[in-house]
Amino acid sequence: PKGGTGKTTIAVNLAAALAAAGKKAAIIDLNLDCACVTLFLDMQAKDTVAELSQERGTLTMEALRAYTVQHYSGLTVLAGPNSPEDGEFVQPRSIEAAIAVMRPFFDCIVIDLPANFEEHTLTAIENSDAVLIVLAPDIASVKAAHTTMTILDSLRMSEKAKFVFNKNAKNAFLGVKDVKKALGREPDFVLPLDGLTADKCQCIGRPIVAEASRTPLARALRDMAKEVLG
Repeated sequence: PKGGTGKTTIAVNLAAALAAAGKKAAIIDLNLDCACVTLFLDMQAKDTVAELSQERGTLTMEALRAYTVQHYSGLTVLAGPNSPEDGEFVQPRSIEAAIAVMRPFFDCIVIDLPANFEEHTLTAIENSDAVLIVLAPDIASVKAAHTTMTILDSLRMSEKAKFVFNKNAKNAFLGVKDVKKALGREPDFVLPLDGLTADKCQCIGRPIVAEASRTPLARALRDMAKEVLG
């Protein structure tokens, strides 16, 4: 629900960890204004979810594959638009159709969502089995997480929600206990702060779980991926 919490980094690494574990994994980038999934994976995509939305007729997996790119890990990537203008072509019904077509062919589909509740975001949430609400150790993140739960509860989808407390550090002003007190429950997942590793991996376009596989952050991401899939 809030920018800067690490949503895209977590989404990319969850998907990459699953692919590396031999699972059939895919990631869809629905950040229509500023898509970064391919950037974080050092990839380029000619066709994106924007071009897919212009597909006419009944969508099949064979047709959809023409709009995806393959990462070296085996991860299938449906990239976000190359520009905000292209993002205007993305229709919620296309998103719903893409998820429905992909679902039988993959063990897990990770969807990276923007920090809003526009129609395409809600469509993705409605068609997902789990919703990961990412928050960092700052009061704005906690407030945004609380607001998100209120919205999901009003839509009767709060049972899908899991909290991911990212960038946890011993010297942080807000810790796990504070999050539990504010949200009424403990975070389902806690990821340690390792800004240097995260920044490096973003800059070189390599997943943390591959480039820095022995770090505590990589181990936490792999454990999270296993639990999400399980």
